[in-house]
Amino acid sequence: MKRSQVFTLVFCISMFTLGLITLTLFLQNPQGSQRSLLFPDQDDYFMDFFNTLNYTANRNPYQDGYGGLVNRNYLPLAYLILYPFSKLGDFIHELPKEIRPEQAAMIGCFVFLLLSFGLFFYLMYEGKSGRRLEKLFTTLACACSGLILYNIDRANTIILAVAFLWLYLLFYRDENPVYRHIALVGLAISAALKVYPAIFGVLLLYEKRWKDTAWAILYGVIAVFLPFLFFEEGFAAVPQLLYNVQLNSKKYYGGSFSIVTNHILDTTNLLSIGFGIAKVLMVLIAAMAWLQEKFWKRILLLTCALLLSPTHSGYYCGLYLFIPLIFFLNEEDHSNLDWLYLVLFILAVSPLQFRISLPETRLFRTQFDNFMLQNMAAIGIYLSLIIETLYSAVKQWNLRKRQVVT
Repeated sequence: MKRSQVFTLVFCISMFTLGLITLTLFLQNPQGSQRSLLFPDQDDYFMDFFNTLNYTANRNPYQDGYGGLVNRNYLPLAYLILYPFSKLGDFIHELPKEIRPEQAAMIGCFVFLLLSFGLFFYLMYEGKSGRRLEKLFTTLACACSGLILYNIDRANTIILAVAFLWLYLLFYRDENPVYRHIALVGLAISAALKVYPAIFGVLLLYEKRWKDTAWAILYGVIAVFLPFLFFEEGFAAVPQLLYNVQLNSKKYYGGSFSIVTNHILDTTNLLSIGFGIAKVLMVLIAAMAWLQEKFWKRILLLTCALLLSPTHSGYYCGLYLFIPLIFFLNEEDHSNLDWLYLVLFILAVSPLQFRISLPETRLFRTQFDNFMLQNMAAIGIYLSLIIETLYSAVKQWNLRKRQVVT
């Protein structure tokens, strides 16, 4: 059995086992700890979808209304994609929570989730190497993740953003120029939905593909600015959008996949320091990706930089981790150190929910839970990859230095 197949088998068995344990615990106690895995807040499920429909229904998404300016911070492409669904009800005059129970509105939400996750899982399946059965079981194993289930709860456009980022990474190196341009369009759409996936454009710079870089910038400008013309204010809405983004950044300070957050530390000052460290690490990691020769490690480094980027990097942002995870499982030449990465990946995407009380301290939270464990696993991935990359770079530099001397 190939090394990649061994790692894939261990991952699938682990995820199916964790999924089975989670399901068993939920069935034994539907209102227990596993309840937080899906629809934990009965007053807020699917609301990333329905709130956005309310914002875009009157084709004036950046002005004050329900939810206030602070939440009207998407680039216009996201509002444009969801606009057709806003015609399923009277989203202008009714609150989103009043629209949600209506049959047509709920069907629209299910269609959105079906299309979004359909594209996401199809590209995941295509991205996994191996035989069809191996690709299928890997996709199903990933579907057991708590990150997947939580994104069903949110119904956020990040699902599409990750799917189009998948499209880019699968085809940006393709020999067929048509597929390469489709990939570049995918990157543009992903960046126009969530901004931060634009960091993956540096892959083109690392590979000195200047022409493709120019095309990517052009497609990005079109994806970001052209949708403004669909809405009433047109380009005049740009200053208002920037103001709304500023308000949103101040309100949502830090998130579950930032390097130091309130999921680990419970001190505001340390949170502020940690957020600053995260920004420095983001730049450092993106630069270090240039030193990595292995594709999956380069993608993982850029994903780590992406997860450190957003001011509001919520739990749902962990969805980006599945891209480097699949490329990791595709690796034919796994080292013994890769077992550590496999364990960290499994912990980061695990569905199992738990909560353990801890002694009260001035620094740490009084409860150790799955969010904290997943965040620590993500941090473990960051640090392991940074140390490994720096060690490899220094080793190669010393080797070149010796060759020059001799």
